[in-house]
Amino acid sequence: MNIKKTLHRIIFISIPSILVTLVVLEIGLRSAGNLYCSNYIGSVPGNLKENKLSILCLGDSFTVGAGASTRNSYPRQLERLLRENIGRDIKVINAGRMGNTSSLLLKNFEKDIALYRPKIVIVMIGCNNSWNFEDSSYFKLYKEKVGCFEKIDGILSRLRIYKLIKIGYLGFKNSKIKEPGIVRDNISNESLRLSALGAELFMEGRFDPAEDKLKEALISDKNNYIAHLWLAHIYNARSEFKEGREELWKAIRTIGEWNDELIYDVICRIPEQNDFRIIEKELSEIKRYIEARYSKDSGKRASLVRLIDAKLDFSEDKQIPRRVLEYDLGQIVSLAKSKGIILILQTYPHDGSSLYNVCQRISGLFNMPLVDNFSAFKEIEKNSNINDFFAPDKHCNDNGYRIIAENTYDTLCARNLLSNVERPN
Repeated sequence: MNIKKTLHRIIFISIPSILVTLVVLEIGLRSAGNLYCSNYIGSVPGNLKENKLSILCLGDSFTVGAGASTRNSYPRQLERLLRENIGRDIKVINAGRMGNTSSLLLKNFEKDIALYRPKIVIVMIGCNNSWNFEDSSYFKLYKEKVGCFEKIDGILSRLRIYKLIKIGYLGFKNSKIKEPGIVRDNISNESLRLSALGAELFMEGRFDPAEDKLKEALISDKNNYIAHLWLAHIYNARSEFKEGREELWKAIRTIGEWNDELIYDVICRIPEQNDFRIIEKELSEIKRYIEARYSKDSGKRASLVRLIDAKLDFSEDKQIPRRVLEYDLGQIVSLAKSKGIILILQTYPHDGSSLYNVCQRISGLFNMPLVDNFSAFKEIEKNSNINDFFAPDKHCNDNGYRIIAENTYDTLCARNLLSNVERPN
């Protein structure tokens, strides 16, 4: 009986003590995190601590500045406009990522806010949703049901202690797994160097010298599938779809070891020709190739085929990319509001994926500023040669990004977003 009473007493004392310890530890972790963000992170990129106002631009290649010369992305041109016309020290940060999607932007949003600590965030996103399915909300919305464990995990993940334990566990678990490196099929360094130069020239909109470098890379090493993939990009951008398909299949047959990234690289080079039958035929052929290639590896086969099937769904049902974008933007808006961030949406200068209406709807629903590049370029088209504002692959050139920078500047001024705005503490 005494042992039982003693055990009850120990449990009665221990449980509250453990709870108090956990609460104190949670508070300590949160305080340490806030101290880190204010003292360390706030002092890194671009010496933001010395600037009274920082504007963060998030997006994809249109934010990075693909198609333009190095110093003429729209964020760089916007910063010059602001510094010339506004009597304040303003920093415009280009945090665009090539191939970025709305789901990836959502995933990285809090991290980017903690890193750069902006007061204003400008977002142009969505055009890559139909081919890059890394962490895509598509699977959450259409394919995967969230179980009880996932719901509990989502709730507990708000706690720093749980995150710390989870990270430690996953780190220990992953340390036991020896992951193979990405196989480059022994592509020679010289061939890789030349293909990297070709890709860089392509992103600047200089297609002819890019093509020359990529062909030179293939002379150096005929098994350089990276060069074939970029050549496919060039031919598709020129609407030379037959040549683009030939290069794409040369790449496919040269790749030795597949992974998700290579599937993305392949499916993004299947041109959207407004004919689902053409796209379906191409994807089905690639799918059969992958199934045969990994006939004895069901796990790898299922993982890769899942991404091809997602592309088929996106191509067949045009509502899917819009719904995914709408969901992601809604989540991003909620996060921005919770952190006191002024969020500005931008539409693309052309609307091949019909994402314009989504941005308009979200802007109206949440009463938030919208930079309407689509309408601005439509007006330009009435009086000018619209091709003067675009690179051959439909990214903007220097002039095109100048228009976007001017539109953004006008919106900032019209909505009076630059007055009395201080950088958050």
